[in-house]
Amino acid sequence: MTQHDKDKTRGRYLRMAAKLERRKENEARRPARSDDDRERERPEDSVDDWSEEDVRRAPPRDRRAKRGKQKKKRERETVLAHVVGVARGLVRLRLDDATDDDPDRDVPLGKLVLDGPLAIGDELDVEPRPDGPPRIVGCRPRRSALSRPDPGNKHKELLVAANVDVGVIVAAAASPPLRPGLIDRYLIALERGGVAPLLCINKLDLCTSSEDRRALDEALAPYVELERTTELSIVRVSAASGEGIEELRTRLAGQTAVFVGHSGVGKSSTLNALAGRTLADAGDVREFDGRGRHTTTASTMYRLEGAIRVIDTAGIRVFGLYAMTAVELRASYPGIAELGAQCRFSDCAHVHEDGCAVRAAVDGGAFSAARYAIYARMLADCEDD
Repeated sequence: MTQHDKDKTRGRYLRMAAKLERRKENEARRPARSDDDRERERPEDSVDDWSEEDVRRAPPRDRRAKRGKQKKKRERETVLAHVVGVARGLVRLRLDDATDDDPDRDVPLGKLVLDGPLAIGDELDVEPRPDGPPRIVGCRPRRSALSRPDPGNKHKELLVAANVDVGVIVAAAASPPLRPGLIDRYLIALERGGVAPLLCINKLDLCTSSEDRRALDEALAPYVELERTTELSIVRVSAASGEGIEELRTRLAGQTAVFVGHSGVGKSSTLNALAGRTLADAGDVREFDGRGRHTTTASTMYRLEGAIRVIDTAGIRVFGLYAMTAVELRASYPGIAELGAQCRFSDCAHVHEDGCAVRAAVDGGAFSAARYAIYARMLADCEDD
């Protein structure tokens, strides 16, 4: 330590000593206080005078009050609402306890953070507000979903409907003709999404002769076989005459269904027949090419008697499968998945392998050659991707 540091330290000690000496002198100048003086200086409402009741009734501290307000805010009542329409930045909601006379509510999404876009049928927790639209609190986990590739980008998934129990594939007995390829794609998509399939054959009134009925039976034979071995159900109806509508209503009672199918097959007409009134516009098939017109341009959810909810979707001519792999196709293609368990090789693609039970069933007439050709084309698309 240098001499300069020593002088600096010595000066600091001298200043501290002088300060302590001044404090002692000030204490000595103060007059001594007796016990009586201390008693007189004590406040009238001293802590020693408080009773247990006074302590119990003491007001809460500010921090405790703030915590109580936060807890009360967290416990605000929420109710269930169903998404019945979707637009950019807006959703149309129907409260679960709403009556037929209560209007649907258009609610902005605001700053709500979601894992992905909402779909018709999504279930939301909302907080009712008397002075405005309900506030969306969160989205409940989906029980099931039906999706397809986005037409503008096949690598992007487009949700068709969510939280549905039954997928009603509406097809026409005639005009437009039955399309097994489209039906099979819907069956696969419903299987992947956890939705029970129901094949609804409409326009029975157009099968006026025994030959027409026989041709329809032949076309439906593969699906009648699937009805015996899988969860598939088949209902034949005529929206024009009302035939089979009551059976369809019984199958859908208490469930949420999504109506899908080719343009012009009569989805909206079948919905109107179920409701007993006109809910959706219905169109006819164009005469010059036998194709259906798009009368439903946006998906909408309707509520019918018997606790039935129906999501009516726009008709399409092409339905793709989102991110389908060859392994998933073999495991989910109706009929082939069951036969594949009997193949010699567990990874049999059912194309050229020895001991293939699927190709043996096709050669023996036990499996539809037309449906096998559809499978082969779909498998090629998967492998090309």
